[in-house]
Amino acid sequence: MEPTSTVKEKVNWWERWLQQPQRLSLHRSLFQLHFWIGAVAGAYLTLMSITGSIIVYRNQLPRWSPIGWLVNLQSNLLAGSIGRLVNGIGGVSLTLLCLTGAIIWWPGVKYWRRSLQVNWRANFPRINWDLHSAFGFWCFPFVSCGGFPDSILGFPKCSRLSLPSIPLIGLQIRDCFGCPNCTLEGLTGLRRRCGRS
Repeated sequence: MEPTSTVKEKVNWWERWLQQPQRLSLHRSLFQLHFWIGAVAGAYLTLMSITGSIIVYRNQLPRWSPIGWLVNLQSNLLAGSIGRLVNGIGGVSLTLLCLTGAIIWWPGVKYWRRSLQVNWRANFPRINWDLHSAFGFWCFPFVSCGGFPDSILGFPKCSRLSLPSIPLIGLQIRDCFGCPNCTLEGLTGLRRRCGRS
């Protein structure tokens, strides 16, 4: 059995997390991690968002537009397998950014409802914090859905071992990456190259 002092410390820590998590060193450490991952990942996420948006609307663009180059930039960062690895790291970073953000978002039992909205009458730093907090909370499911697939595409062998049946454009990951003719460089014909119509 654990000594009663250890049990009391654990309960005390949990109570502090529920009531005022900002005072815990874990909260401060996760805040710093969230801040620096967000600062570094900002440019990467902007690049992926812009190129991905252009690729989605490729059928509406003129024929001369460099779609093949953009697909290579999106999937491999124009660097082959090293770029794919960097994309996987970017996906893991985005997932980690979402998880740390969700943990540091928790303001405590007393103020959690306040963190879901923006106080427009406050000063600018408070409005900025409220916007970030509320936007992060409401967009968490969508943003985390962006990081997870990038992790899978960046590390296909690992994903085959741990997640063998997640659908990927109507295919199974194990089927797609097990196909010797299948690469992600030409996202437009992924199903056709794997022998599926």
